[in-house]
Amino acid sequence: MRSHVVTLPADATVRMAVDVFDLHQQPVIPVTDGAGALMGCIPLADLARRLAAADDEHADAILAASLRDTMCAEPLVVRPDDDVHEVAGLVTHQEVGAAIVADGAQVIGLIGLPEICRAACGDHC
Repeated sequence: MRSHVVTLPADATVRMAVDVFDLHQQPVIPVTDGAGALMGCIPLADLARRLAAADDEHADAILAASLRDTMCAEPLVVRPDDDVHEVAGLVTHQEVGAAIVADGAQVIGLIGLPEICRAACGDHC
């Protein structure tokens, strides 16, 4: 599990999310409310598809939008004690870059394909 995760508040802009993707190389950015509770997420792959398909004017509008208006409201969320093989199945089946690991509504990490491979490798790597 990647425990250092950058989250953004719902009133942040998509442009801010692009900066986080660039600086932190996260496949997903959890979107939180004022108390830090998970509200949704911005998947990098979805955002890249939307921006690639947009003309300049529409891309500017996308970048200026709030995360609240553009987030996925039902992200893939797993618990820290979930089986890594089950999480791997969910991540690959749902074709998302990573699952958000949460303890209740609080984000505590991300688990994506690199983390799944490392966990599955165990002592063999």
